[in-house]
Amino acid sequence: MLWFRPTIAESSGTPSQNKVHFYSRWAMDSAKKRSSAASPKAGRKQLLSCHLCPYTTNLRRSLKDHVLTHTGEKRFECKVCSMKFALRFTLKRHMRTHTGEKPYKCEQCPYRSASSSSLVCHMRNHTGDKPYACATCPYLTSRYCDIVKHLRIHTGDKPFKCDQCTYAAASQSTLNRHIRSMHGKK
Repeated sequence: MLWFRPTIAESSGTPSQNKVHFYSRWAMDSAKKRSSAASPKAGRKQLLSCHLCPYTTNLRRSLKDHVLTHTGEKRFECKVCSMKFALRFTLKRHMRTHTGEKPYKCEQCPYRSASSSSLVCHMRNHTGDKPYACATCPYLTSRYCDIVKHLRIHTGDKPFKCDQCTYAAASQSTLNRHIRSMHGKK
């Protein structure tokens, strides 16, 4: 399990009371869906659950697509570069790398993005908001992926393995640098 401490603005009480569980995005979404499902509404569809994780939805198609993220099955293929994706939405977002489409625009600067989540992260540059904090050291960041990478420093986790030798790295970029320098590949 990963933990983070709240930023100073969020802190109150003793340090043990400040400890907040660091959930992945799917766990947070699932918790929201479960809590909203607790108060049934007239005409509401039955809540469906993933048998592999806490994900829930009331749409059969969404559950079917979600389960593919566990099986590794990738049914949607990019016609430009042949990359495959488990979700139709992910393919649609990927296609923007080929078309250059950036429909999400910052209202404070010229920045444009291909995804809404990237724009949300970008907006934190303007606000200074750094909601992700390490429980072990003073590190703060505005991006979820950065705290996940940072926490590997403390855990020693090195999930990126070189297929040429026994080297393992904490990040994809570090592995890529190793492959270029040690194996001469780009």
